[in-house]
Amino acid sequence: MSQKFFLNLKHGSFSERPTHANEKVYSFTEIEAHLVNITFKPSQYGEIMKLHLVDENNFYMVSLFVNTGAAHAFFNLVKSLHLIEKFKLKLVPKEDKTLLCAEQFGALVKWYRDYNVILPADAAQRTEYFTEMIKHEILPALQKLPNPFPLHPHYKPLPKRALYGGYFNAQQSYARVVGPMSEAERTDVGYGKG
Repeated sequence: MSQKFFLNLKHGSFSERPTHANEKVYSFTEIEAHLVNITFKPSQYGEIMKLHLVDENNFYMVSLFVNTGAAHAFFNLVKSLHLIEKFKLKLVPKEDKTLLCAEQFGALVKWYRDYNVILPADAAQRTEYFTEMIKHEILPALQKLPNPFPLHPHYKPLPKRALYGGYFNAQQSYARVVGPMSEAERTDVGYGKG
C-alpha cells in the first residue's frame, strides 16, 4: 500500500505527529529512498529544512530545523551522496543522543570536507552557508536528474520546461489552432503577401 509520510525527528526516530487521538502513528529509524527535493520553510521556532524522499511506493517528507545537529550532519554529508542513487537515511543512538547518518552502496557516507572556503566558526553563519550551498549547488543538481519513479502515485515533479522556461507562453506566443491560415497570419509569419 502506497502512503505519504510527514515526519519529524522525535525521541530517536523519524515520527509522524498524530492529528487526532486514535490515529495510527508511523515511526522509522531508517528510510531507504531517493532524494528528490529539498525545501525550506520559515516557522515561529526557526527555519525548517524538508527532505523530500521517494521509494517505489511511498513518499517521505522529513522535517529538520536547520540549526540542529541532525540538519548539520545532513549538510555535511549531502555533497558526498551520489544523488541519482538511493541511500539509507539512518538515526543511530549513541550515548545520550541520536546521530543522523547515511549509507549508500553498503557503506557509511563520509562527511564532505573539501570546501573551497573556511567554514565560519559562528553556528548561525555556518547554518546560513550550508542553506545557501543547498539552494545553489544541491537543488540545481537534483532538478537535472530524471524522475526515479515516473509512475509514482504520490510524487510528480514539475516538468523540466516549467523549471527552465517553457516552450510555449500563451500570452507571448503566436501559436494558433490547427486549421486554415488567415491572410493576417500569413503576413505575420512571412508567408504570402507582405
